[in-house]
Amino acid sequence: MENDLAKAVLVCGAPGSGKSSVLKLILVGDLRVYGHRVVGVDNEDAFTKEMRKIVGDNVGLPNDDPRLMSKMSLAGQIFLQQMVMASAYRYVDDQVVPQIVLFTSPSENMTSIIKLPGKEIRLFEKMKEDFFNRQVELSVRSLIMLPDSITLEDTLNWDLESAELPDPRLSEIEIAIQKRLKKRSDEYDVQRWLDAPKTSMPNYYWSRLRMLLKTLREIPEIEPIVFDQFTDSKTIAEKVISSIK
Repeated sequence: MENDLAKAVLVCGAPGSGKSSVLKLILVGDLRVYGHRVVGVDNEDAFTKEMRKIVGDNVGLPNDDPRLMSKMSLAGQIFLQQMVMASAYRYVDDQVVPQIVLFTSPSENMTSIIKLPGKEIRLFEKMKEDFFNRQVELSVRSLIMLPDSITLEDTLNWDLESAELPDPRLSEIEIAIQKRLKKRSDEYDVQRWLDAPKTSMPNYYWSRLRMLLKTLREIPEIEPIVFDQFTDSKTIAEKVISSIK
């Protein structure tokens, strides 16, 4: 690594894009990058499916309702960041050794403004400040699923404010995402409750993708990992690892 600071690498992406699968593959065995051990934290380790369902049931709101998300997002972010920061340095023979911590989060929109005493700051800058103050260098990888006939450059002309699909070829991705959501919902009752708003919403993936693309347009520091719906998790994991500097 370029310096002796621990690194935190956020892998973000829309639900169904394979974040958790990629993380699990990366963490098999004793993986090292530039001699530094790689460890991981899933956002669901910080705020579980059951916790989200309990609160949603208590207040009578579905999982994707913005009112529920605003109630829970701050607590979830705090728990997740604390877990990542606490994992950043390993104790080896009474010495403190920096590590690489991969962690997942939806975090599609990192351009949102956070109001602090005396200033306003984008979520991305706020996260970087938080991590740096704990001596951890933050970088972000954004998982972008597109048909192989569409490049990231093609998306530059898309209207990100419109709910309508900007290209009919994106319907291939919508179908693939819905199949993934249904598969994981069939395997787990709580997941079925969490995914119900997603599976009933038209152009669901596009609603999340346009936030990811908006973030990429405004924050060039974030590195996209682009793949199509047929790319296996191992290949995506390799792309994420090879992107770490």
